[in-house]
Amino acid sequence: MEQNISQPQTRYQDNLEAYWNLTQKKFYASEQGRNARQMLQELVESPEYDTNSTYFENNLPFRERHLDYMSKQPHLDITGYMSNLRLMTRKRG
Repeated sequence: MEQNISQPQTRYQDNLEAYWNLTQKKFYASEQGRNARQMLQELVESPEYDTNSTYFENNLPFRERHLDYMSKQPHLDITGYMSNLRLMTRKRG
């Protein structure tokens, strides 16, 4: 007798997707999300940082890729994350 396990998995995936959508909406609407967006835009516009990544699969621009990640990590320390991003993307000369 073969069990159909796709139904519970689909329900789980639907619930998880709904959770992420809600989490992302809350992040984007929050002051923390607006500040993160502003800080990322400053990195993109600054000649001191290299934000042109070509090796990511999803082809999202730098700002959107990191906003997407931060929006899915509700307990992420945004200040620490941004500090690390600045260190990783600062142009060496």
